[in-house]
Amino acid sequence: MDSNSLLSSFSSLYGTSGKYRLLHIGTDTAKFLFIDQGVCQQERSINIGFRRIASSYFKQMIPNEAEVENAINFIEDEIMSQKELVNQGENLVNSNQLLIDVFDIHEKGVHECSRKTVEELFTQYALLSMGNIPFQTHLEISHEKYAILLVLREIVHHLKFDAIQFVL
Repeated sequence: MDSNSLLSSFSSLYGTSGKYRLLHIGTDTAKFLFIDQGVCQQERSINIGFRRIASSYFKQMIPNEAEVENAINFIEDEIMSQKELVNQGENLVNSNQLLIDVFDIHEKGVHECSRKTVEELFTQYALLSMGNIPFQTHLEISHEKYAILLVLREIVHHLKFDAIQFVL
């Protein structure tokens, strides 16, 4: 998704006041748009797209602990190499349909998930990687869903966002 499309889709919702950070986790990269008063001040991309992570690190049907840990290390290194990505009082906003599916959001509008909610969902996925039997959960797991949740978790955690808003 190009930057103008991202900005346009959120401008109608957020107007031209305040600071927020648009996040789009694509197949190869994660893109951040730094928005202040409705104007994109900066755009940054890092190489932590969900398909890139899934194809590079996940070999098992449900990624095992070692695969997840290797992916986490890579994502952390990429995120932490760019200190300007740390939250500066912005709201984190996303409209990625795969993430919306992961969080099982169906109603139109803005839905906020706290960092705690992101961590709790990730814990359910991680338990599967540690050997919990998949039928004990209602999660529809795929490499791509696991990878995009992992990327989001690392972004929220390391970049110090308290929550993420999903726009449907």
